[in-house]
Amino acid sequence: MGRRAVLHACGISGCLLLFGVALGLLFWQVPGIGDALRYIAHSAYGATSSVQPAFQAGVTTMLYISIRNIMVTVILSLGGVAILSCGTKIKSLMPKQKTTRRNSLGNIITKADRKIAYPLAEVYAPSLKHVSDHQKNICIFLYLLPFFILILNGMLIGGLAMQAAMNNQLNLFTAAIVPHGMIEIPLIISAGAVGILIANSAKTAIEQGKRNILCVATIQTKFWVEYILAICALLILAALIEAFITPAVMAGGV
Repeated sequence: MGRRAVLHACGISGCLLLFGVALGLLFWQVPGIGDALRYIAHSAYGATSSVQPAFQAGVTTMLYISIRNIMVTVILSLGGVAILSCGTKIKSLMPKQKTTRRNSLGNIITKADRKIAYPLAEVYAPSLKHVSDHQKNICIFLYLLPFFILILNGMLIGGLAMQAAMNNQLNLFTAAIVPHGMIEIPLIISAGAVGILIANSAKTAIEQGKRNILCVATIQTKFWVEYILAICALLILAALIEAFITPAVMAGGV
């Protein structure tokens, strides 16, 4: 794995996060989208909204944040291959059934893929034009998961920033983000870069004419496991800062 490829993936990951921030700023007040973002933000960050907690409450908050961030990181980086591998194994164990309904949900999804998803994917990776639908679906899903999670996280950050600006509380927002964000945000970008690199390995396998691209992506996933474990360890440190230091900074900035 070349340094240039890693830096390129990190750049894409960071740009996706920034794109999400821009979308969050734009859509925070849009009915429906803004409501959904506020609900997700409240569910994800509600445990950290209180001012300087007691030690026991701080430990509970740290555990909650650690579990949340580690789950996001693992799904962001390694989740695509894990989900596809489990789906393949489950499908192999299920009895084969003949589908006779033309208007089944599967046919509708296939038509949507061929009209929307495939053309967009072929713009990003022209090599997908000459492969089977199954290989296209694998490659698209491996890219889709990190792209979606990075943009969603960026939208939450942008939306909360917009809310703070509307309430004239940008100083409080900065105090709530910067202490742990200096560690957490680069780690999330790095995890997203891992997910993109794994998807790139599947795209490269297609360009080389290999058929079992999921196997290639799985091998690439094993290469990054130790790196993701290191990221998870650092995320615990970020959670410690978010649970104990961030509330103190927020209390001082009120």
